[in-house]
Amino acid sequence: MEAADASCSGTVGFSPGLKAPSRSGRRLIITHSGSDSGFFENGLNVFESRRTGDYHKDMDSAVFITWFSSILSSKEPGEIVMIDNAPYHSRRTEKLPTLACRKGRILKWLQSKNLVVNTILKIQLLQIVQRERLNM
Repeated sequence: MEAADASCSGTVGFSPGLKAPSRSGRRLIITHSGSDSGFFENGLNVFESRRTGDYHKDMDSAVFITWFSSILSSKEPGEIVMIDNAPYHSRRTEKLPTLACRKGRILKWLQSKNLVVNTILKIQLLQIVQRERLNM
């Protein structure tokens, strides 16, 4: 008997694996925390996605911070918390000026950081913003 390739496996009775999910229907967002001793009692957060398409947008920094704040109260001083680099694990509390900003907005931002600058070119102001960003 000849070996069948994946393109004809269904016709000769072989299965290429599990059937792919349908990409529609209800989705649950599940967040939990634990350690090498197991999951924490108050670490579970489950909610239903409001979307049937890209449900990743339902988990955002506001949802994460609310959940994370609730579990922090049960941590002992000195315990270490490790999280991955998911986009909702961090957020900027202020928007940095960009090339699209007017020069006055950039100057105002620099002044709010107590950075005294002489009136110079916009591109030079943005270079100062970038240096300050690295020091944040």
